[in-house]
Amino acid sequence: MLPPCHLLTALRRGGLAAAWLCWAGWAVAASAPPPQQPAPLEAPLQTEQAPPDEIAYRAEVVARLPHSRQDFTQGLEIHDGKLYQSTGLYGASRLQVFELATGKRLLQRHLPPRLFGEGLTVLGGRIIQLTWRAGIGRVYRLEDLELIAEFPLPGEGWGLANNGEQLIYSDGSHRLRFLSPEDWSVQHSLEVTRGGQPLRGLNELEWTPDAILANVWGADWIAMIDERTGAVRARIDLSGLLPAAERAPRTDVLNGIARDPATGALWVTGKNWPWLYQIELRKP
Repeated sequence: MLPPCHLLTALRRGGLAAAWLCWAGWAVAASAPPPQQPAPLEAPLQTEQAPPDEIAYRAEVVARLPHSRQDFTQGLEIHDGKLYQSTGLYGASRLQVFELATGKRLLQRHLPPRLFGEGLTVLGGRIIQLTWRAGIGRVYRLEDLELIAEFPLPGEGWGLANNGEQLIYSDGSHRLRFLSPEDWSVQHSLEVTRGGQPLRGLNELEWTPDAILANVWGADWIAMIDERTGAVRARIDLSGLLPAAERAPRTDVLNGIARDPATGALWVTGKNWPWLYQIELRKP
C-alpha cells in the first residue's frame, strides 16, 4: 500500500519537510503496519556525462546580495529594478518583492497553507505564479500583490518564464509548454533534449534573447536551451558556487535564475541559500 501523495516527488520538490508531511499524513490514516523506509533517490542529474560538443561556460561572480536562508526559492525574476521571488513549502510559501539595488523587501504575500508556491513571471502588468500540485496558477496585481485571478494548470507546476508574448511553463518533465496569457491555453510545446536524449527535471526558467535558461533539478549547472529546437546548446557550470563553509543543514539545491532586462545582468541562487549571486559567463 502506497501513500496517496508521491513520496519521492515530495522529497525532490519540497525537501525533507514536505516528504515528512506526506509520510506522516499517510501513516496516521493507515491501519496496516508502517511500510519500509522508502528507497533512496537516484544519483543527481549532474553526474550524467555531457555531450562532447556541448559548450560549458564558467561563471564568474561579480556581485552578491544577502538572501534569506528561510526562502525555499522556486521562482525568481527582475522587472523594473525590482526582484520578484516565489518560495515553496506547505505553510511557508510566499510571494515577495525586493528592491534589487539593496535587497530590501518591499512587499510580501503569504499563500494559503494548502498551496505550495512554484515558479513566477511578470507579464502584462501582472505577476503570474504557479503552484506545485494544486492544479492552479495565480495572478496578482503588480503594484500591491492583490490576487485577481486563478487559472487551471495542465499538470504539476515547476518553472515559469515569458518571452514577451507567451508564458513558458515546466512541469518537471523534459517538456516546456507555451501558454496564452489571455486564456491560459497551451499554444505549443517543446521537447528539450541533451545529446539527443530527453532532459528531464526542468525546473526554474528564465527567458533571454539567446536561449531559455533552465535549472535542472539536482544539477549544479544551468541548461541553455534553443527556443526553436529544444536542444541544449550549452550549460553554465555553477559547481562550487556556494562554498562548503556557507552550507547549512537546510541548504538545498541550486534553483533561481533572473536576468535584468535593463542591463543584461544575470543573477542566480538556490533553495535556502544565504546569497543571491550576480554572475558573468566566461568561455572555456
